[in-house]
Amino acid sequence: MAVHKELTEDGVRSRVVGIPSWHLFERQPSECRDKVFLGGVPILAIEAGVSPGWRPYVGPQVGVVVVDRFGASARGEVVMREYGLSSENVRQGALDLLGRGNEGGRR
Repeated sequence: MAVHKELTEDGVRSRVVGIPSWHLFERQPSECRDKVFLGGVPILAIEAGVSPGWRPYVGPQVGVVVVDRFGASARGEVVMREYGLSSENVRQGALDLLGRGNEGGRR
């Protein structure tokens, strides 16, 4: 949510969508799913789990910041940072996806 706020302040339109259950999401009518994943809109998937749930949606306009490994042991914020799930890395991923990658270090 902090990255969403920063992007908004930078003039980047964004929205946050949560999909806690791929199984339930897939059972929704396509009209509902299409409102979540808008055609032609870049998507940055952020997953503190594994990426297979995103595979059906990964395409040329989808970036992924995920953890596809298991077994780290440390405080939550340390593990998230070491796995690349820091707000700085997520923000940079969004800017890279939009072709604005050189703006990431300005904060």
